[in-house]
Amino acid sequence: MNIKPLYVFKASHFSPSFCERVIEEGEKLKILTGATLGLKGKLGSNTDARDSKLAFFDFEPQFQWLYDAVLEPVFAANKQHWRFHVSACEPMQYTTYETGQFYGWHPDQHSEPYPDGPFKGMTRKLSVTIQLSDPGDYDGGDFEVRDYCDYDARQTLTTMRPRGSVLVFPSFLMHQVSPVSRGVRRSLVCWIVGPPFT
Repeated sequence: MNIKPLYVFKASHFSPSFCERVIEEGEKLKILTGATLGLKGKLGSNTDARDSKLAFFDFEPQFQWLYDAVLEPVFAANKQHWRFHVSACEPMQYTTYETGQFYGWHPDQHSEPYPDGPFKGMTRKLSVTIQLSDPGDYDGGDFEVRDYCDYDARQTLTTMRPRGSVLVFPSFLMHQVSPVSRGVRRSLVCWIVGPPFT
């Protein structure tokens, strides 16, 4: 599939105070061990592929400010560039990578639509990552992508490091977070779902 652009990026789109608020609220949530998405959207543990901590912002009234702020640039990017048919947003994920932690190469889109649950029959179409940490808070932890048409064309998105930066990309794009070598990298992630591509 040849889709351009590979991603849409806005440096420092969100303010430091917004990022601090997300971190403050994220640290109050139930912290889980990062899982990998397997066949048919089933979650599993594979520390060879992923080592991180995460928590989810459920669809509750006190988090409406978060969904309103994040989805505005996402839907704008989709309208301008890809025009995917999208239907809903999965719960937003607060993710932390401490020293030595990482997430290896993967797409966010699973091989088949969700078989049940609130997103039954839908698949991930757009992925979103927001940089919450100040770039001086950590080393390593680079966000990297691979081109659809040239699998060896690996890009390290150093422009993603400024705090408040937002990245939107099709969920089938291969990407990874390289190991953090110092400090803690914090991010907010979400997925926009819709009917399967035809």
